[in-house]
Amino acid sequence: MMPFFALVMIESRLIRMLDDMKAEYGEDTLAEMDQDDFIGMIRDKGQGYNVYIFERHKTLKDICANDKSFDIDFDAYLHGFDGETKDLLGVDASEGEKFLDIKGVISSLKLRKRYFLATPRNGARSISSPSTTPKSPRWKNTSSANGRTFPPKPPGSNTPRTT
Repeated sequence: MMPFFALVMIESRLIRMLDDMKAEYGEDTLAEMDQDDFIGMIRDKGQGYNVYIFERHKTLKDICANDKSFDIDFDAYLHGFDGETKDLLGVDASEGEKFLDIKGVISSLKLRKRYFLATPRNGARSISSPSTTPKSPRWKNTSSANGRTFPPKPPGSNTPRTT
Protein backbone atom coordinates (compact mmCIF):
# COMPACT_ATOMS: atom_id res chain seq x y z
CA MET A 1 0.00 0.00 0.00
CA MET A 2 3.08 2.21 0.12
CA PRO A 3 2.50 3.72 -3.35
CA PHE A 4 -0.92 5.00 -2.27
CA PHE A 5 0.52 6.66 0.84
CA ALA A 6 3.18 8.27 -1.34
CA LEU A 7 0.49 9.42 -3.78
CA VAL A 8 -1.48 11.12 -1.00
CA MET A 9 1.68 12.74 0.36
CA ILE A 10 2.65 14.06 -3.08
CA GLU A 11 -0.82 15.48 -3.64
CA SER A 12 -0.75 17.11 -0.21
CA ARG A 13 2.62 18.71 -0.97
CA LEU A 14 1.33 20.11 -4.27
CA ILE A 15 -1.83 21.51 -2.66
CA ARG A 16 0.21 23.14 0.15
CA MET A 17 2.52 24.64 -2.47
CA LEU A 18 -0.50 26.08 -4.31
CA ASP A 19 -1.88 27.50 -1.05
CA ASP A 20 1.49 29.12 -0.30
CA MET A 21 1.52 30.66 -3.79
CA LYS A 22 -1.99 32.02 -3.24
CA ALA A 23 -0.88 33.57 0.06
CA GLU A 24 2.30 35.00 -1.49
CA TYR A 25 0.91 36.39 -4.77
CA GLY A 26 -2.80 36.62 -4.04
CA GLU A 27 -5.51 34.37 -5.39
CA ASP A 28 -6.78 37.03 -7.81
CA THR A 29 -3.31 37.52 -9.30
CA LEU A 30 -2.91 33.78 -9.91
CA ALA A 31 -6.41 33.55 -11.44
CA GLU A 32 -5.68 36.41 -13.85
CA MET A 33 -2.24 35.06 -14.80
CA ASP A 34 -1.69 33.49 -18.22
CA GLN A 35 -2.03 29.69 -17.96
CA ASP A 36 1.43 29.04 -19.45
CA ASP A 37 3.06 31.48 -17.01
CA PHE A 38 1.21 29.88 -14.11
CA ILE A 39 2.33 26.39 -15.14
CA GLY A 40 5.90 27.65 -15.60
CA MET A 41 5.90 29.21 -12.13
CA ILE A 42 4.72 25.95 -10.59
CA ARG A 43 7.33 23.92 -12.45
CA ASP A 44 10.04 26.38 -11.37
CA LYS A 45 9.24 25.55 -7.75
CA GLY A 46 10.57 22.04 -8.40
CA GLN A 47 7.89 20.30 -6.33
CA GLY A 48 6.23 18.45 -9.19
CA TYR A 49 3.16 19.07 -11.27
CA ASN A 50 -0.22 17.44 -11.91
CA VAL A 51 -2.69 18.50 -14.60
CA TYR A 52 -5.67 17.37 -12.53
CA ILE A 53 -4.69 19.40 -9.46
CA PHE A 54 -3.53 22.63 -11.09
CA GLU A 55 -5.59 22.87 -14.27
CA ARG A 56 -8.77 20.94 -13.52
CA HIS A 57 -8.78 21.68 -9.76
CA LYS A 58 -9.60 18.04 -8.91
CA THR A 59 -8.02 15.99 -6.14
CA LEU A 60 -8.09 12.32 -5.17
CA LYS A 61 -11.07 13.08 -2.95
CA ASP A 62 -13.03 14.34 -5.97
CA ILE A 63 -12.00 11.35 -8.08
CA CYS A 64 -12.94 8.84 -5.38
CA ALA A 65 -16.36 10.46 -4.88
CA ASN A 66 -17.41 9.40 -8.40
CA ASP A 67 -17.34 5.61 -8.55
CA LYS A 68 -18.89 5.46 -12.03
CA SER A 69 -15.80 6.85 -13.76
CA PHE A 70 -13.24 6.13 -11.04
CA ASP A 71 -10.94 3.89 -13.10
CA ILE A 72 -10.77 6.33 -16.02
CA ASP A 73 -10.31 9.41 -13.83
CA PHE A 74 -7.74 7.75 -11.56
CA ASP A 75 -5.69 6.58 -14.54
CA ALA A 76 -5.81 10.09 -16.05
CA TYR A 77 -4.86 11.53 -12.65
CA LEU A 78 -1.79 9.28 -12.44
CA HIS A 79 -0.75 10.16 -15.99
CA GLY A 80 -1.24 13.87 -15.20
CA PHE A 81 1.92 14.01 -13.08
CA ASP A 82 5.22 15.30 -14.37
CA GLY A 83 7.70 12.72 -15.68
CA GLU A 84 9.86 12.53 -12.56
CA THR A 85 6.89 11.92 -10.26
CA LYS A 86 5.43 9.32 -12.64
CA ASP A 87 8.79 7.51 -12.58
CA LEU A 88 8.87 7.59 -8.78
CA LEU A 89 5.32 6.25 -8.47
CA GLY A 90 5.84 3.64 -11.20
CA VAL A 91 2.93 4.85 -13.32
CA ASP A 92 4.49 3.59 -16.56
CA ALA A 93 5.67 0.33 -15.01
CA SER A 94 6.67 -1.25 -18.31
CA GLU A 95 9.36 1.36 -18.89
CA GLY A 96 12.60 1.32 -16.87
CA GLU A 97 12.68 0.95 -13.10
CA LYS A 98 9.38 0.66 -11.33
CA PHE A 99 10.32 2.21 -7.95
CA LEU A 100 6.98 2.23 -6.06
CA ASP A 101 5.19 0.35 -8.89
CA ILE A 102 1.71 1.74 -8.29
CA LYS A 103 0.46 0.17 -11.53
CA GLY A 104 1.63 -3.27 -10.36
CA VAL A 105 -0.08 -2.83 -7.00
CA ILE A 106 -3.31 -1.73 -8.70
CA SER A 107 -3.19 -4.75 -11.02
CA SER A 108 -2.58 -7.06 -8.08
CA LEU A 109 -5.53 -5.59 -6.16
CA LYS A 110 -7.81 -5.90 -9.17
CA LEU A 111 -6.83 -9.56 -9.63
CA ARG A 112 -7.61 -10.29 -5.99
CA LYS A 113 -10.82 -8.24 -6.28
CA ARG A 114 -9.66 -6.00 -3.44
CA TYR A 115 -9.88 -2.61 -5.10
CA PHE A 116 -11.21 -0.08 -2.59
CA LEU A 117 -12.95 3.22 -3.19
CA ALA A 118 -13.71 5.86 -0.63
CA THR A 119 -17.19 7.20 -1.04
CA PRO A 120 -18.61 10.13 0.90
CA ARG A 121 -21.62 8.27 2.29
CA ASN A 122 -20.36 4.89 3.36
CA GLY A 123 -16.62 5.25 3.97
CA ALA A 124 -14.47 2.71 2.16
CA ARG A 125 -16.09 -0.09 0.25
CA SER A 126 -14.72 -2.90 -1.84
CA ILE A 127 -15.55 -3.44 -5.47
CA SER A 128 -15.96 -7.14 -6.07
CA SER A 129 -17.91 -9.17 -8.51
CA PRO A 130 -21.21 -10.60 -7.24
CA SER A 131 -20.13 -14.10 -8.26
CA THR A 132 -17.52 -14.19 -5.45
CA THR A 133 -20.12 -13.67 -2.70
CA PRO A 134 -21.22 -17.01 -1.23
CA LYS A 135 -24.96 -17.52 -1.68
CA SER A 136 -25.37 -20.72 0.29
CA PRO A 137 -27.55 -20.38 3.44
CA ARG A 138 -24.89 -22.13 5.49
CA TRP A 139 -22.73 -18.99 5.13
CA LYS A 140 -25.19 -16.78 6.96
CA ASN A 141 -23.13 -15.18 9.67
CA THR A 142 -24.20 -15.13 13.27
CA SER A 143 -23.13 -12.32 15.56
CA SER A 144 -21.53 -12.63 18.93
CA ALA A 145 -21.97 -10.20 21.81
CA ASN A 146 -18.83 -8.20 20.95
CA GLY A 147 -19.90 -7.48 17.36
CA ARG A 148 -17.69 -10.03 15.58
CA THR A 149 -19.34 -12.27 13.03
CA PHE A 150 -18.75 -15.98 12.67
CA PRO A 151 -20.03 -18.67 10.34
CA PRO A 152 -22.59 -20.94 12.05
CA LYS A 153 -21.41 -23.84 14.19
CA PRO A 154 -21.11 -27.18 12.46
CA PRO A 155 -23.98 -29.59 13.22
CA GLY A 156 -23.49 -31.54 16.45
CA SER A 157 -21.03 -29.06 17.93
CA ASN A 158 -22.00 -28.09 21.45
CA THR A 159 -18.82 -26.30 22.46
CA PRO A 160 -19.19 -22.54 23.00
CA ARG A 161 -17.30 -20.16 20.72
CA THR A 162 -14.49 -18.08 22.13
CA THR A 163 -13.28 -14.85 20.64
